[in-house]
Formats: sequence, C-alpha cells, structure tokens
Amino acid sequence: MENARIDIMQVILSVLGGLVLFLYSVSNLGDVIQQIAGDKSKEWILKFTKNIFTALLTGIVVTAILDSSSAVIIITIVLINSSVLTFRQAMGIVMGANIGTTVSSQIIALDIGKYSPVLLAVGLLAMFFSNNERISKTGKIVLFFGMLFFGLYTMERAVEPLRNHEDFLTWMHGLENPARGAFIGAIVT
Repeated sequence: MENARIDIMQVILSVLGGLVLFLYSVSNLGDVIQQIAGDKSKEWILKFTKNIFTALLTGIVVTAILDSSSAVIIITIVLINSSVLTFRQAMGIVMGANIGTTVSSQIIALDIGKYSPVLLAVGLLAMFFSNNERISKTGKIVLFFGMLFFGLYTMERAVEPLRNHEDFLTWMHGLENPARGAFIGAIVT
C-alpha cells in the first residue's frame, strides 16, 4: 500500500509539472506571437477568420497540426484576451478545433510528443545563438511549442500507471453515471 501511495504521488507531481509547462508555454506563446507578428498579426488573423467557414477551417488545420484541441482553444482564449480576436471569430476556431480533434486522434498514433525535446533544443539554440531578433523570437515560439507538447507528453506519460491501478479503475467505473462523470469532467477541465 505504501508503494501505491508513492506511485500516486509521482503521478500527481508529474501531472502538475506537465501542467505548469503547458500553461506557462501557452501564456508566453501568445505574447511572443503578438510581438513577432506585430500589426500584421491582426491582418493575418482577420484573413483566416473573416467568416465562420474560414475560421472553422483554420481551427481544423491548426488542431491537426498541433495535435491538441485544448491548445488551440487556449491559444484562441489568449488571442481574445489580447483583443486580437472577437468572440464571433473565436467560435469558428473552437468549432474547427473540436472537429480537428477527430483528425488529430489519427495523428496521435505518431506520438509527436516524444519528439518535443527536438523543438525545445532547436528553439533554445535559435534564441541564444542568433543575432537576428526575428530569428531569436521565432526560436522562442519554437521553444514554447516544444514546452507545450512536452507538457502534454509529460502528463500523458504520468497517468499511464493509473490504467492498472485498482483504486483508480474502481473510481473510473463510478463515473459511468452521466451526472457524476460530467461533474468530475468539469472540475478536471
């Protein structure tokens, strides 16, 4: 039983670490993208979200590329908070992100997260060893995307031992009740 507690504590700490990396990267990614794109960012975003159809397609494509509808939705929220996107534009992106999840579930089989340290290394090298400010900022973007994927990968790997943990499986079976499952899902989300 003591060993099970240690495993659960490791899971909790690993999930917490992955969540911190994920949230930190999302928080900083929006700022760096806005810095590098400058005034042109609004033009690009308006171009790709000029109507609900283009916003929907943008959400699908970006979610398929990033392999995370949550990341796309969080980035969309960051862009709304920084007044780059309107709520109407964001709705199309969010719907597209949810559709793109279907596409990205096929991409998950590729396990892109395990290659995230490559993005971390490339981004860090570009950031520190480039004298060009634009390349340095692009390196930051690559670094934060690497952190985002690494955070997701860390959380994914952290919860793997729970699939064989009896107490956790019993608890999950208790969530078959739709009301209880929706309540726990809302809290976790």
